[in-house]
Amino acid sequence: MAAWALENLSLLGVSHAQASVEAREQLSIAHDEANGFIAALRARDAAEEAVVLSTCNRTEVYCVGTRPLEIADLEAAYGNDAIKRHASLLYHKQGRDAIKHAFEVACGLDSMILGEPEILGQMKQAYAEARRADFAGPGMSLLFERAFRVAKTVRTETSIARESVSAAALCAKLAKEIFGQISDCAVLCVGGGTIIKSALAHLHSNAPAKIAVANRTPEHIAEMAQESGAQVIPFDQLSEQLSNYDIVIAATAAPQSIISKRDLEQACVARKRKPIAVFDLAVPRDIEPDSRELEDVYLYTIDDIGAMTNASMDKRRRAANEAQQHIAQATEEMVERIVSNGRAPAVAELKTRLQNIEERAAQRALKDLAAGKDPEQAVKELAQRLTSKLSHDSISTLADGSSPSATAKAISEWYQQDDE
Repeated sequence: MAAWALENLSLLGVSHAQASVEAREQLSIAHDEANGFIAALRARDAAEEAVVLSTCNRTEVYCVGTRPLEIADLEAAYGNDAIKRHASLLYHKQGRDAIKHAFEVACGLDSMILGEPEILGQMKQAYAEARRADFAGPGMSLLFERAFRVAKTVRTETSIARESVSAAALCAKLAKEIFGQISDCAVLCVGGGTIIKSALAHLHSNAPAKIAVANRTPEHIAEMAQESGAQVIPFDQLSEQLSNYDIVIAATAAPQSIISKRDLEQACVARKRKPIAVFDLAVPRDIEPDSRELEDVYLYTIDDIGAMTNASMDKRRRAANEAQQHIAQATEEMVERIVSNGRAPAVAELKTRLQNIEERAAQRALKDLAAGKDPEQAVKELAQRLTSKLSHDSISTLADGSSPSATAKAISEWYQQDDE
């Protein structure tokens, strides 16, 4: 799509604001399933370009297509009845509203933890994956690259970054309430994404007695493990290693639980009933939910962590208001750019039509002169013909606010070839 109209941009999504963690995990889209999901949308002519953003807080499908994305399109792409069960939780945004929402998400203003920085990295990853698969063309590129620039501006020119708090910081705060201090604790992080990277960096600054990280693909965590001084433990030894750790933070992209209630029960026995704090920051959840029933296990989900942000919100709300001013301006600038780009074909068509009128009028005038017509009369008739052609209802059509496609069609009808 060389040029596209504002109404061609749309999104459907669900987030923590409407849906519980149970509903969000049923609507989540695994990273390795995103390309197949977008291909299914293309097969229905529901999207020419698309990006799937699926995190612990949200699942959103952004697209550019000839029509707005519909719930029926998502139902077909999911291939199950998850959308049907949770359709009332979905939100749909189009055009200007979709742009503004994308900017707010990138800046962390729509996050459970207001201003949290991890979402920006997750958006960049989702966009990069869509580009590698050739699903993100000029429309998605304009939206996401502009969103990244807006997020950078907001973080450097407002106090949102200073007042924001990460999930890792909140996990550390809870752990301190349980154990007194982290310096006496052994910490295990499971996963390899931006949340785990943040957790490793934050917990490393608290100087725990031991820190380790595990992931299905160890090569993906080698650099972050080195930066935080963490030991890498084999993923297949996770269950037997649990008893060695006081604090466990899990945030993988696994489609089902990786730590069972029985795993934690056996760890508690081996620890001789010493408490273990487990933070499940993944959607779908990494820890079996009924593990919360174990007496010595303190299990917190991403929703539990989000609930902690109710305290000390005033400063962050003020920072969010600052950020919204930047977002409003950036949104209008992008809308204007899309509208201008959308009119480009109409402008090109107009130039072509005008050139055709010029050539025909000039040929007629030259023909009259060659036939011996009075030059002054020939010039007057030339001016009259041009005025007649150019004053056709073009001005009123351009001024009526028609969409670029309607304007282009109107232009093609204004200056039709005739027999003159």
